Amino acid sequence: MKNLPLFYCITLLWTTVANGSVYVVAEFDEKDATRILEEAFQAHYDTIRVPYMGKDWILGPIEIKASNKTIIFDSGVIVMAKTGAFGRYDKLFEIIQQQNLTIIGYGATWRMRKEEYTTGEWRHALSIVSCENINIYGLTIKDSGGDGIKIGRRGQQLAYSKNIHIRDCILDNNRRQGISVISVDTLLIENCVLRNTNGTAPQAGIDFEPNNSDERLRAITIRNVDSYGNKGYGIQFLLPRLNSSSMDISAVIQNCRVWGNIRGGVMVKSIGDKGVAGTITFDGCIVRDNLGNSFTIQQKSKLAARVNITNCHIYNSDDYPIHLWGPAVQLGGIRFKNSYIVDNVDRPFLFVQGGSSIFDITGNVIVNNPFGGYMSIGNGSSNVTVQDSIETDITTFVAIPDINPRGGYFTTPITVSLSTETESAEIYYTIDGSEPTKNSLKYAAPLTLSQSALLKIQAYKDSHKSSIMRATFSISRGEIPPKPPEKLKVPE
Repeated sequence: MKNLPLFYCITLLWTTVANGSVYVVAEFDEKDATRILEEAFQAHYDTIRVPYMGKDWILGPIEIKASNKTIIFDSGVIVMAKTGAFGRYDKLFEIIQQQNLTIIGYGATWRMRKEEYTTGEWRHALSIVSCENINIYGLTIKDSGGDGIKIGRRGQQLAYSKNIHIRDCILDNNRRQGISVISVDTLLIENCVLRNTNGTAPQAGIDFEPNNSDERLRAITIRNVDSYGNKGYGIQFLLPRLNSSSMDISAVIQNCRVWGNIRGGVMVKSIGDKGVAGTITFDGCIVRDNLGNSFTIQQKSKLAARVNITNCHIYNSDDYPIHLWGPAVQLGGIRFKNSYIVDNVDRPFLFVQGGSSIFDITGNVIVNNPFGGYMSIGNGSSNVTVQDSIETDITTFVAIPDINPRGGYFTTPITVSLSTETESAEIYYTIDGSEPTKNSLKYAAPLTLSQSALLKIQAYKDSHKSSIMRATFSISRGEIPPKPPEKLKVPE
């Protein structure tokens, strides 16, 4: 074959498709494609597309300098960290002080070489640093030497990242965390799986852990997330660095499932008497089959941020369903509402570790235990107020139903199945985003969705009902996935 003129070789790298200006990366180096993608991400096109080449994209560390762009990794693409190329603090991808960037990777995988990283905890697969309006959709991220995704800040110019949306991602077998959140204002994580974190502490599915008092955890919503098989906790808030001068924390963990984690299900720790104000709410979550406690709330003062546990289902704890421990603080500031605890062991559903006094713990909990529902609160008995009553027997509790798959982007019609763990429960659903009731469509067989839909489902048994499970399905016949909404709505 004759050598092609240089101008023709360059022309091959640039393509325009029918739905807009798109740069399709055509150059490829199966040994090291770092330079190729670095240059591609800086191309003056709105959309950069990384195609499937039949072989892995082998990369060293890359800083993505690409504001106001969409980057698409085609289905089947595997990005693989280059052997020996990552020092102690290197990241596979790092985004620093960029804005309005969307990365889409349904069917694509980013993979590092965790087996090489026997020390350290900072070789993250994706680090988002002091950025605004960043969307990450559909990627599988695995085997990092640190976090699958880290969200934080750099320097004083912007002490947090802002408007971050992570959807339909799988974070698997990462060394330190599935996701670490250091400092953020407006974060939505939905329809994600955080699993099998192991290697170096804390080893959580997701960890909220600011480093400085000027950092923030504001307007956070985590919904429809599965966190399981992690060596640490499924979800944890570790907040010793925030204090009364910090911006109030506001976080809602909604319709999540936390199970099979080694250290425990959920942990909230180190909100002292002079700790950060605000609220952390767990709403409609299933916390089950964890080693350790289902909920561990440690050093959580009544004078600081409140923890709400609402409409949650807690069962099959290896240790206590709820364990409170608060040396050196006025332990309290916890509210229960319509949460169900199912246990078959003769033990308190709420255990206060010896010597701690408790204050301002209120609400109602429904306990299903053949030995009855009771608390062990030690010295704090006179300081506990339980509104309504603690019911020791329930005949019906309806588990949150499941959607399979739990949303995503699809180019063809998709079959969706619904299920519930509650025997004889019936599932009702809507596909227009409205709230389901018994007057909605009744599920009888798998659904086929041929158009984009916001699916909401709810299970009913007799007069009892579950919390609502949601999933978003985007269905497009074109080559390029549709762009996400321009603005991320701040959670209420």
